[in-house]
Amino acid sequence: MLTNAALREAGVRSICTERGSTAALVAMVLLLAAGAWLAQSTLLNHDSGWYLQATRMWLAGGKLYQDIIEINPPLAFVLHIPPVLVAQFTGISPVVLFFLWLFALIGGSTILCARIVGRLPTTPHARLGLVAAVLASLILGSWQGLGQREHFLMIFVMPYLFLAVARASDVEMPRLLAALVGGVAAFGFALKPHFIVVPLVIEAYLWLVARSSVRVLRSETISLAALLTGYWIAVAVGTPLYFSRIVPMAFLVYDSYSAPISKLLLRRETVLLPLAILLHAWIRRPGALRAVAEICLLSAICFWLVYLIQLKGFSYHRFPVRTTLLVGLAACLLAALDLPRTDGLVSRIRGASSVLAVCFVLILTTGWLVLKGGYANRFLYAGGLPVMQAHADSGARSVYVFSSNVWQAFPAANYTGMRSVSRYPAHWLLPGLVRAENAGGAGLTADERRKLGALKRFIADSVVEDFRRGNPNLVLVDVRKAKSYFASIPFDYVTYFCMDPRFAAIWEHYNRVGTIAGFDLYRRR
Repeated sequence: MLTNAALREAGVRSICTERGSTAALVAMVLLLAAGAWLAQSTLLNHDSGWYLQATRMWLAGGKLYQDIIEINPPLAFVLHIPPVLVAQFTGISPVVLFFLWLFALIGGSTILCARIVGRLPTTPHARLGLVAAVLASLILGSWQGLGQREHFLMIFVMPYLFLAVARASDVEMPRLLAALVGGVAAFGFALKPHFIVVPLVIEAYLWLVARSSVRVLRSETISLAALLTGYWIAVAVGTPLYFSRIVPMAFLVYDSYSAPISKLLLRRETVLLPLAILLHAWIRRPGALRAVAEICLLSAICFWLVYLIQLKGFSYHRFPVRTTLLVGLAACLLAALDLPRTDGLVSRIRGASSVLAVCFVLILTTGWLVLKGGYANRFLYAGGLPVMQAHADSGARSVYVFSSNVWQAFPAANYTGMRSVSRYPAHWLLPGLVRAENAGGAGLTADERRKLGALKRFIADSVVEDFRRGNPNLVLVDVRKAKSYFASIPFDYVTYFCMDPRFAAIWEHYNRVGTIAGFDLYRRR
Protein backbone atom coordinates (compact mmCIF):
# COMPACT_ATOMS: atom_id res chain seq x y z
CA MET A 1 0.00 0.00 0.00
CA LEU A 2 1.34 3.39 -0.96
CA THR A 3 2.08 5.92 1.77
CA ASN A 4 1.10 9.58 1.52
CA ALA A 5 4.73 10.47 0.84
CA ALA A 6 4.87 7.95 -1.99
CA LEU A 7 1.67 9.31 -3.47
CA ARG A 8 3.02 12.85 -3.36
CA GLU A 9 6.25 11.63 -4.96
CA ALA A 10 4.32 9.95 -7.76
CA GLY A 11 2.20 13.07 -8.25
CA VAL A 12 5.23 15.30 -8.59
CA ARG A 13 6.90 12.90 -10.97
CA SER A 14 3.75 12.82 -13.09
CA ILE A 15 4.18 16.56 -13.60
CA CYS A 16 7.92 16.46 -14.17
CA THR A 17 8.16 13.39 -16.42
CA GLU A 18 6.55 11.86 -19.48
CA ARG A 19 3.48 10.72 -17.48
CA GLY A 20 2.46 14.35 -17.10
CA SER A 21 1.16 14.85 -20.66
CA THR A 22 -2.23 16.10 -19.45
CA ALA A 23 -0.65 18.58 -17.07
CA ALA A 24 1.71 19.69 -19.85
CA LEU A 25 -1.22 20.20 -22.24
CA VAL A 26 -3.14 22.26 -19.68
CA ALA A 27 -0.01 24.31 -18.93
CA MET A 28 0.55 24.95 -22.64
CA VAL A 29 -3.04 26.14 -23.12
CA LEU A 30 -2.67 28.49 -20.15
CA LEU A 31 0.62 29.82 -21.54
CA LEU A 32 -0.94 30.47 -24.95
CA ALA A 33 -3.80 32.27 -23.23
CA ALA A 34 -1.24 34.37 -21.34
CA GLY A 35 0.49 35.13 -24.62
CA ALA A 36 -2.77 36.24 -26.24
CA TRP A 37 -3.54 38.44 -23.23
CA LEU A 38 -0.07 40.01 -23.28
CA ALA A 39 -0.44 40.72 -26.99
CA GLN A 40 -3.37 42.96 -26.09
CA SER A 41 -1.95 44.52 -22.93
CA THR A 42 1.81 44.73 -23.51
CA LEU A 43 3.74 46.61 -26.16
CA LEU A 44 5.78 44.69 -28.67
CA ASN A 45 9.44 45.64 -28.27
CA HIS A 46 11.08 47.65 -31.06
CA ASP A 47 13.55 44.99 -32.23
CA SER A 48 10.84 42.34 -32.55
CA GLY A 49 8.74 44.86 -34.46
CA TRP A 50 11.62 45.38 -36.89
CA TYR A 51 12.22 41.64 -37.32
CA LEU A 52 8.56 40.96 -38.05
CA GLN A 53 8.56 43.54 -40.85
CA ALA A 54 12.04 42.64 -42.12
CA THR A 55 11.19 38.93 -42.19
CA ARG A 56 8.12 39.73 -44.25
CA MET A 57 10.34 41.68 -46.65
CA TRP A 58 12.72 38.72 -46.82
CA LEU A 59 9.95 36.20 -47.52
CA ALA A 60 8.61 38.54 -50.20
CA GLY A 61 11.90 38.27 -52.09
CA GLY A 62 14.19 40.77 -50.38
CA LYS A 63 17.82 39.74 -50.07
CA LEU A 64 19.37 39.66 -46.62
CA TYR A 65 22.24 42.11 -46.14
CA GLN A 66 21.45 43.83 -49.42
CA ASP A 67 17.78 44.82 -49.31
CA ILE A 68 17.82 44.39 -45.53
CA ILE A 69 20.83 45.81 -43.68
CA GLU A 70 21.04 44.23 -40.23
CA ILE A 71 23.99 43.55 -37.94
CA ASN A 72 22.73 40.19 -36.63
CA PRO A 73 23.15 36.83 -38.40
CA PRO A 74 20.18 35.25 -40.28
CA LEU A 75 18.82 33.17 -37.38
CA ALA A 76 17.25 36.31 -35.92
CA PHE A 77 15.01 36.41 -39.01
CA VAL A 78 14.40 32.66 -39.13
CA LEU A 79 12.88 32.73 -35.63
CA HIS A 80 10.23 35.20 -36.82
CA ILE A 81 9.13 33.19 -39.85
CA PRO A 82 6.31 31.20 -38.12
CA PRO A 83 4.20 34.19 -36.98
CA VAL A 84 4.81 36.04 -40.25
CA LEU A 85 3.76 33.06 -42.38
CA VAL A 86 0.68 32.30 -40.29
CA ALA A 87 -0.30 35.98 -40.43
CA GLN A 88 -0.10 35.93 -44.22
CA PHE A 89 -2.38 32.88 -44.47
CA THR A 90 -4.88 33.79 -41.75
CA GLY A 91 -4.98 37.58 -41.68
CA ILE A 92 -4.41 37.53 -37.91
CA SER A 93 -2.19 40.29 -36.56
CA PRO A 94 1.47 39.21 -36.66
CA VAL A 95 1.92 40.90 -33.27
CA VAL A 96 -0.66 38.59 -31.66
CA LEU A 97 0.81 35.56 -33.41
CA PHE A 98 4.29 36.54 -32.31
CA PHE A 99 3.28 36.50 -28.64
CA LEU A 100 1.53 33.15 -29.11
CA TRP A 101 4.63 31.74 -30.79
CA LEU A 102 6.83 33.09 -28.01
CA PHE A 103 4.75 31.56 -25.23
CA ALA A 104 4.48 28.25 -27.07
CA LEU A 105 8.29 28.15 -27.11
CA ILE A 106 8.39 29.03 -23.40
CA GLY A 107 6.00 26.16 -22.73
CA GLY A 108 8.07 23.73 -24.78
CA SER A 109 11.26 24.78 -23.00
CA THR A 110 9.61 24.38 -19.59
CA ILE A 111 8.35 20.90 -20.50
CA LEU A 112 11.85 19.85 -21.56
CA CYS A 113 13.23 21.19 -18.28
CA ALA A 114 10.49 19.33 -16.37
CA ARG A 115 11.43 16.06 -18.06
CA ILE A 116 14.99 16.52 -16.84
CA VAL A 117 14.07 17.83 -13.38
CA GLY A 118 11.84 14.80 -12.83
CA ARG A 119 14.92 12.60 -12.89
CA LEU A 120 17.03 14.65 -10.49
CA PRO A 121 17.76 13.12 -7.07
CA THR A 122 15.95 15.67 -4.92
CA THR A 123 12.70 16.10 -3.03
CA PRO A 124 9.25 16.41 -4.65
CA HIS A 125 8.76 20.00 -3.52
CA ALA A 126 12.20 20.90 -4.86
CA ARG A 127 11.28 19.49 -8.29
CA LEU A 128 8.07 21.47 -8.39
CA GLY A 129 9.90 24.56 -7.20
CA LEU A 130 12.53 24.25 -9.91
CA VAL A 131 9.97 23.84 -12.69
CA ALA A 132 8.04 26.84 -11.38
CA ALA A 133 11.30 28.82 -11.20
CA VAL A 134 12.10 27.99 -14.83
CA LEU A 135 8.69 29.15 -16.03
CA ALA A 136 8.79 32.33 -13.95
CA SER A 137 12.34 33.18 -14.97
CA LEU A 138 11.68 32.73 -18.69
CA ILE A 139 8.96 35.37 -18.40
CA LEU A 140 10.19 37.73 -15.68
CA GLY A 141 13.84 37.66 -16.74
CA SER A 142 12.88 39.34 -20.03
CA TRP A 143 9.80 41.15 -18.79
CA GLN A 144 10.93 44.50 -20.20
CA GLY A 145 11.43 43.14 -23.70
CA LEU A 146 9.65 39.83 -24.32
CA GLY A 147 10.86 38.41 -27.61
CA GLN A 148 14.27 40.05 -27.73
CA ARG A 149 17.05 37.82 -29.07
CA GLU A 150 18.40 37.30 -25.55
CA HIS A 151 14.94 36.11 -24.53
CA PHE A 152 14.97 33.54 -27.33
CA LEU A 153 18.46 32.57 -26.17
CA MET A 154 17.28 31.67 -22.67
CA ILE A 155 14.20 29.83 -23.92
CA PHE A 156 16.40 27.56 -26.02
CA VAL A 157 19.29 27.22 -23.57
CA MET A 158 17.52 26.60 -20.25
CA PRO A 159 16.99 22.83 -20.87
CA TYR A 160 20.70 22.50 -21.67
CA LEU A 161 21.61 24.03 -18.30
CA PHE A 162 19.39 21.53 -16.48
CA LEU A 163 20.81 18.70 -18.52
CA ALA A 164 24.24 19.82 -17.32
CA VAL A 165 22.84 19.62 -13.76
CA ALA A 166 21.76 16.04 -14.44
CA ARG A 167 25.22 15.18 -15.79
CA ALA A 168 26.87 16.74 -12.73
CA SER A 169 24.51 14.71 -10.52
CA ASP A 170 25.46 11.48 -12.37
CA VAL A 171 21.89 10.97 -13.64
CA GLU A 172 21.38 8.90 -16.78
CA MET A 173 19.43 10.59 -19.55
CA PRO A 174 17.77 9.10 -22.66
CA ARG A 175 20.02 9.75 -25.63
CA LEU A 176 17.20 11.06 -27.79
CA LEU A 177 16.17 13.58 -25.11
CA ALA A 178 19.78 14.69 -24.65
CA ALA A 179 20.29 15.10 -28.41
CA LEU A 180 17.07 17.13 -28.65
CA VAL A 181 18.17 19.41 -25.79
CA GLY A 182 21.57 19.97 -27.41
CA GLY A 183 19.97 20.74 -30.76
CA VAL A 184 17.54 23.21 -29.20
CA ALA A 185 20.40 24.89 -27.32
CA ALA A 186 22.24 25.36 -30.62
CA PHE A 187 19.47 27.75 -31.75
CA GLY A 188 20.15 29.91 -28.72
CA PHE A 189 23.93 29.93 -28.83
CA ALA A 190 23.91 30.61 -32.59
CA LEU A 191 22.05 33.91 -32.17
CA LYS A 192 25.27 35.77 -31.38
CA PRO A 193 28.80 34.35 -31.73
CA HIS A 194 30.01 35.39 -28.26
CA PHE A 195 27.34 33.24 -26.56
CA ILE A 196 29.54 30.23 -27.31
CA VAL A 197 31.55 31.03 -24.17
CA VAL A 198 28.68 29.65 -22.04
CA PRO A 199 28.71 26.00 -23.21
CA LEU A 200 32.49 26.00 -23.15
CA VAL A 201 32.52 27.09 -19.50
CA ILE A 202 29.73 24.66 -18.57
CA GLU A 203 31.61 21.78 -20.17
CA ALA A 204 34.75 22.81 -18.28
CA TYR A 205 32.69 22.80 -15.05
CA LEU A 206 31.42 19.28 -15.76
CA TRP A 207 34.95 18.08 -16.47
CA LEU A 208 36.18 19.49 -13.16
CA VAL A 209 33.22 18.37 -11.04
CA ALA A 210 32.52 14.95 -12.51
CA ARG A 211 35.47 14.13 -14.73
CA SER A 212 35.22 10.42 -14.02
CA SER A 213 31.65 10.01 -15.23
CA VAL A 214 30.96 12.77 -17.78
CA ARG A 215 32.36 12.36 -21.26
CA VAL A 216 32.97 15.33 -23.54
CA LEU A 217 31.36 13.57 -26.51
CA ARG A 218 27.77 13.08 -25.43
CA SER A 219 24.48 13.16 -27.32
CA GLU A 220 23.84 16.81 -26.45
CA THR A 221 27.36 18.06 -27.18
CA ILE A 222 27.45 16.24 -30.51
CA SER A 223 24.10 17.65 -31.67
CA LEU A 224 25.02 21.10 -30.34
CA ALA A 225 28.38 21.18 -32.11
CA ALA A 226 26.98 19.69 -35.33
CA LEU A 227 24.14 22.19 -35.61
CA LEU A 228 26.33 25.18 -34.73
CA THR A 229 28.92 24.14 -37.30
CA GLY A 230 26.26 23.49 -39.93
CA TYR A 231 24.59 26.80 -39.23
CA TRP A 232 27.71 28.91 -39.69
CA ILE A 233 28.60 27.00 -42.86
CA ALA A 234 25.07 27.71 -44.13
CA VAL A 235 25.50 31.41 -43.29
CA ALA A 236 28.80 31.54 -45.19
CA VAL A 237 27.31 29.78 -48.22
CA GLY A 238 23.75 31.13 -48.21
CA THR A 239 24.33 34.72 -47.09
CA PRO A 240 27.97 35.51 -47.93
CA LEU A 241 27.23 39.24 -47.71
CA TYR A 242 27.03 38.90 -43.95
CA PHE A 243 30.76 38.25 -43.76
CA SER A 244 31.84 40.30 -46.77
CA ARG A 245 29.71 43.40 -46.07
CA ILE A 246 28.07 43.53 -42.63
CA VAL A 247 30.97 42.36 -40.47
CA PRO A 248 33.48 44.82 -42.02
CA MET A 249 30.94 47.66 -41.71
CA ALA A 250 30.37 46.80 -38.05
CA PHE A 251 34.08 46.78 -37.29
CA LEU A 252 34.43 50.13 -39.03
CA VAL A 253 31.69 52.19 -37.33
CA TYR A 254 29.73 50.21 -34.73
CA ASP A 255 31.93 51.32 -31.84
CA SER A 256 29.95 54.58 -31.89
CA TYR A 257 27.26 52.62 -30.03
CA SER A 258 29.69 51.70 -27.23
CA ALA A 259 28.97 52.93 -23.71
CA PRO A 260 31.54 53.95 -21.07
CA ILE A 261 32.52 51.20 -18.64
CA SER A 262 31.07 53.18 -15.73
CA LYS A 263 27.62 53.06 -17.32
CA LEU A 264 27.99 49.34 -17.97
CA LEU A 265 28.84 48.58 -14.36
CA LEU A 266 26.27 50.84 -12.68
CA ARG A 267 23.58 48.17 -12.88
CA ARG A 268 21.69 46.15 -10.28
CA GLU A 269 23.24 42.92 -11.51
CA THR A 270 26.69 44.20 -10.50
CA VAL A 271 25.54 43.90 -6.88
CA LEU A 272 22.95 41.12 -7.14
CA LEU A 273 25.28 38.61 -8.78
CA PRO A 274 27.97 38.71 -6.02
CA LEU A 275 25.20 38.58 -3.38
CA ALA A 276 23.74 35.46 -4.98
CA ILE A 277 27.19 33.82 -5.11
CA LEU A 278 27.78 34.59 -1.41
CA LEU A 279 24.37 33.14 -0.50
CA HIS A 280 25.13 29.96 -2.42
CA ALA A 281 28.50 29.65 -0.68
CA TRP A 282 26.77 30.11 2.70
CA ILE A 283 24.01 27.55 2.11
CA ARG A 284 25.88 25.10 -0.12
CA ARG A 285 23.70 22.03 0.43
CA PRO A 286 25.06 18.94 -1.33
CA GLY A 287 23.03 17.34 -4.11
CA ALA A 288 21.16 18.41 -7.22
CA LEU A 289 20.10 21.81 -5.85
CA ARG A 290 23.72 22.71 -5.33
CA ALA A 291 24.45 21.77 -8.96
CA VAL A 292 21.51 23.87 -10.18
CA ALA A 293 22.73 26.90 -8.22
CA GLU A 294 26.35 26.47 -9.35
CA ILE A 295 25.55 25.98 -13.04
CA CYS A 296 23.02 28.83 -13.16
CA LEU A 297 25.27 31.25 -11.27
CA LEU A 298 28.25 30.24 -13.39
CA SER A 299 26.13 30.89 -16.50
CA ALA A 300 25.07 34.26 -15.04
CA ILE A 301 28.74 35.21 -14.65
CA CYS A 302 29.40 34.22 -18.27
CA PHE A 303 26.41 36.20 -19.52
CA TRP A 304 27.52 39.19 -17.45
CA LEU A 305 30.94 39.04 -19.12
CA VAL A 306 29.26 38.77 -22.53
CA TYR A 307 27.20 41.86 -21.64
CA LEU A 308 30.42 43.74 -20.80
CA ILE A 309 32.19 42.52 -23.93
CA GLN A 310 29.42 43.90 -26.14
CA LEU A 311 30.04 47.37 -24.63
CA LYS A 312 26.58 48.65 -25.51
CA GLY A 313 24.77 48.80 -22.17
CA PHE A 314 21.43 47.84 -23.75
CA SER A 315 19.05 46.54 -21.09
CA TYR A 316 18.13 43.41 -23.03
CA HIS A 317 21.77 42.34 -23.06
CA ARG A 318 21.31 41.67 -19.34
CA PHE A 319 18.23 39.45 -19.75
CA PRO A 320 20.26 36.20 -19.63
CA VAL A 321 21.96 37.37 -16.42
CA ARG A 322 18.61 38.00 -14.77
CA THR A 323 17.08 34.73 -15.98
CA THR A 324 19.89 32.48 -14.76
CA LEU A 325 20.20 34.54 -11.59
CA LEU A 326 16.52 33.95 -10.80
CA VAL A 327 16.81 30.18 -11.22
CA GLY A 328 20.05 30.07 -9.24
CA LEU A 329 18.45 32.03 -6.39
CA ALA A 330 15.40 29.75 -6.49
CA ALA A 331 17.71 26.75 -6.08
CA CYS A 332 19.39 28.50 -3.13
CA LEU A 333 15.98 29.15 -1.55
CA LEU A 334 14.89 25.53 -2.00
CA ALA A 335 18.19 24.38 -0.49
CA ALA A 336 17.77 26.75 2.46
CA LEU A 337 14.26 25.45 3.08
CA ASP A 338 15.71 21.95 3.09
CA LEU A 339 18.41 22.68 5.69
CA PRO A 340 18.43 20.13 8.55
CA ARG A 341 16.06 21.02 11.37
CA THR A 342 17.63 20.47 14.79
CA ASP A 343 16.95 21.78 18.26
CA GLY A 344 20.13 23.80 18.22
CA LEU A 345 19.55 27.54 18.30
CA VAL A 346 22.47 28.25 15.97
CA SER A 347 21.16 25.78 13.39
CA ARG A 348 17.66 27.24 13.48
CA ILE A 349 18.99 30.80 13.18
CA ARG A 350 21.18 29.78 10.25
CA GLY A 351 18.24 28.15 8.46
CA ALA A 352 15.85 31.05 9.03
CA SER A 353 18.42 33.70 8.13
CA SER A 354 19.35 31.86 4.94
CA VAL A 355 15.72 31.71 3.81
CA LEU A 356 15.16 35.39 4.60
CA ALA A 357 18.38 36.46 2.87
CA VAL A 358 17.57 34.57 -0.34
CA CYS A 359 14.00 35.91 -0.34
CA PHE A 360 15.37 39.44 0.06
CA VAL A 361 17.72 39.09 -2.92
CA LEU A 362 14.95 37.49 -4.98
CA ILE A 363 12.70 40.46 -4.24
CA LEU A 364 15.49 42.83 -5.24
CA THR A 365 15.92 40.89 -8.47
CA THR A 366 12.26 40.61 -9.50
CA GLY A 367 10.34 43.21 -7.53
CA TRP A 368 11.58 46.24 -9.44
CA LEU A 369 10.90 44.48 -12.76
CA VAL A 370 7.24 43.94 -11.86
CA LEU A 371 6.82 47.43 -10.42
CA LYS A 372 8.46 49.09 -13.41
CA GLY A 373 6.24 47.16 -15.79
CA GLY A 374 6.93 45.76 -19.23
CA TYR A 375 8.43 47.30 -22.32
CA ALA A 376 8.06 51.08 -22.63
CA ASN A 377 8.49 53.17 -25.77
CA ARG A 378 9.18 56.87 -25.38
CA PHE A 379 8.03 57.78 -28.87
CA LEU A 380 4.66 56.07 -28.46
CA TYR A 381 4.12 57.38 -24.95
CA ALA A 382 4.89 60.93 -26.13
CA GLY A 383 1.94 60.76 -28.51
CA GLY A 384 3.61 59.34 -31.60
CA LEU A 385 1.16 56.46 -32.10
CA PRO A 386 -2.10 58.45 -32.54
CA VAL A 387 -0.38 60.90 -34.88
CA MET A 388 0.98 58.09 -37.06
CA GLN A 389 -2.37 56.29 -36.89
CA ALA A 390 -4.14 59.43 -38.12
CA HIS A 391 -1.79 59.59 -41.12
CA ALA A 392 -2.27 55.87 -41.74
CA ASP A 393 -6.05 56.29 -41.67
CA SER A 394 -5.77 59.11 -44.21
CA GLY A 395 -3.93 56.92 -46.69
CA ALA A 396 -0.27 56.96 -45.63
CA ARG A 397 0.49 53.26 -45.82
CA SER A 398 4.29 53.46 -46.03
CA VAL A 399 6.81 55.24 -43.82
CA TYR A 400 10.50 56.05 -43.74
CA VAL A 401 12.22 57.06 -40.49
CA PHE A 402 15.50 58.99 -40.28
CA SER A 403 16.85 58.06 -36.85
CA SER A 404 19.67 56.15 -35.19
CA ASN A 405 17.20 54.52 -32.75
CA VAL A 406 15.10 51.50 -33.69
CA TRP A 407 12.45 52.39 -31.11
CA GLN A 408 11.48 55.52 -33.04
CA ALA A 409 10.28 53.49 -36.04
CA PHE A 410 9.10 50.34 -34.32
CA PRO A 411 6.72 49.13 -33.04
CA ALA A 412 4.79 52.22 -34.23
CA ALA A 413 4.86 50.89 -37.79
CA ASN A 414 3.53 47.51 -36.61
CA TYR A 415 0.61 48.95 -34.66
CA THR A 416 -0.45 51.40 -37.36
CA GLY A 417 -0.23 48.85 -40.15
CA MET A 418 2.33 50.98 -41.96
CA ARG A 419 5.09 49.42 -44.01
CA SER A 420 8.60 50.67 -43.35
CA VAL A 421 10.37 51.03 -46.70
CA SER A 422 13.83 51.48 -45.21
CA ARG A 423 16.28 48.62 -45.46
CA TYR A 424 17.63 49.66 -42.05
CA PRO A 425 16.00 49.10 -38.65
CA ALA A 426 17.63 52.47 -37.89
CA HIS A 427 20.52 54.35 -39.47
CA TRP A 428 23.09 52.49 -37.38
CA LEU A 429 25.90 53.16 -39.86
CA LEU A 430 25.62 56.95 -39.78
CA PRO A 431 26.81 57.89 -36.26
CA GLY A 432 30.19 56.22 -36.69
CA LEU A 433 30.63 57.71 -40.17
CA VAL A 434 29.67 61.23 -39.04
CA ARG A 435 31.93 61.04 -36.00
CA ALA A 436 34.86 59.98 -38.17
CA GLU A 437 34.15 62.79 -40.64
CA ASN A 438 33.82 65.30 -37.82
CA ALA A 439 37.25 64.27 -36.52
CA GLY A 440 38.69 64.91 -39.95
CA GLY A 441 39.90 61.34 -40.26
CA ALA A 442 42.41 61.82 -37.44
CA GLY A 443 44.11 58.59 -36.47
CA LEU A 444 42.75 56.71 -39.48
CA THR A 445 44.85 54.83 -42.00
CA ALA A 446 44.52 55.42 -45.73
CA ASP A 447 42.66 52.10 -46.03
CA GLU A 448 40.18 53.11 -43.32
CA ARG A 449 39.56 56.44 -45.06
CA ARG A 450 38.92 54.58 -48.30
CA LYS A 451 36.46 52.25 -46.56
CA LEU A 452 34.66 55.18 -44.94
CA GLY A 453 34.32 56.84 -48.35
CA ALA A 454 32.84 53.64 -49.77
CA LEU A 455 30.50 53.40 -46.79
CA LYS A 456 29.30 56.98 -47.33
CA ARG A 457 28.48 56.20 -50.96
CA PHE A 458 26.70 52.99 -49.91
CA ILE A 459 24.50 54.84 -47.41
CA ALA A 460 23.61 57.58 -49.91
CA ASP A 461 22.81 55.06 -52.65
CA SER A 462 20.70 52.92 -50.31
CA VAL A 463 18.59 55.86 -49.10
CA VAL A 464 17.94 57.07 -52.66
CA GLU A 465 17.07 53.54 -53.79
CA ASP A 466 14.73 52.98 -50.83
CA PHE A 467 12.86 56.22 -51.57
CA ARG A 468 12.60 55.47 -55.27
CA ARG A 469 11.47 51.89 -54.71
CA GLY A 470 9.28 52.40 -51.65
CA ASN A 471 7.93 55.88 -52.41
CA PRO A 472 7.05 56.47 -48.72
CA ASN A 473 3.88 58.46 -47.98
CA LEU A 474 5.15 59.62 -44.59
CA VAL A 475 8.68 60.48 -43.46
CA LEU A 476 9.75 61.03 -39.86
CA VAL A 477 12.98 62.94 -39.26
CA ASP A 478 14.76 63.04 -35.92
CA VAL A 479 15.35 66.75 -35.26
CA ARG A 480 16.47 66.51 -31.63
CA LYS A 481 19.60 68.50 -30.86
CA ALA A 482 21.18 65.60 -28.98
CA LYS A 483 20.77 62.61 -31.27
CA SER A 484 21.73 59.22 -29.93
CA TYR A 485 25.28 57.97 -30.61
CA PHE A 486 26.40 61.12 -32.47
CA ALA A 487 28.52 62.26 -29.49
CA SER A 488 26.75 65.67 -29.34
CA ILE A 489 27.74 66.46 -32.93
CA PRO A 490 25.08 68.68 -34.55
CA PHE A 491 23.56 66.67 -37.37
CA ASP A 492 20.68 67.37 -39.74
CA TYR A 493 19.45 64.36 -41.73
CA VAL A 494 17.69 66.39 -44.43
CA THR A 495 20.62 68.75 -45.01
CA TYR A 496 23.07 65.85 -45.05
CA PHE A 497 21.23 63.75 -47.61
CA CYS A 498 20.13 66.72 -49.73
CA MET A 499 23.80 67.28 -50.56
CA ASP A 500 23.15 64.41 -52.97
CA PRO A 501 21.22 65.93 -55.93
CA ARG A 502 19.34 62.65 -56.42
CA PHE A 503 17.85 62.82 -52.94
CA ALA A 504 17.32 66.60 -53.17
CA ALA A 505 15.12 66.03 -56.24
CA ILE A 506 13.12 63.40 -54.36
CA TRP A 507 12.74 65.59 -51.27
CA GLU A 508 11.09 68.39 -53.28
CA HIS A 509 7.92 66.26 -53.26
CA TYR A 510 7.58 66.31 -49.45
CA ASN A 511 5.98 68.93 -47.24
CA ARG A 512 6.44 69.33 -43.51
CA VAL A 513 3.08 68.67 -41.81
CA GLY A 514 3.90 68.68 -38.10
CA THR A 515 6.21 67.79 -35.24
CA ILE A 516 5.83 65.14 -32.56
CA ALA A 517 8.20 63.90 -29.83
CA GLY A 518 11.31 65.45 -31.40
CA PHE A 519 10.40 64.41 -34.95
CA ASP A 520 9.41 66.46 -37.94
CA LEU A 521 6.73 64.78 -40.04
CA TYR A 522 6.76 65.11 -43.81
CA ARG A 523 4.01 64.01 -46.15
CA ARG A 524 4.46 63.27 -49.84
CA ARG A 525 2.39 65.51 -52.08
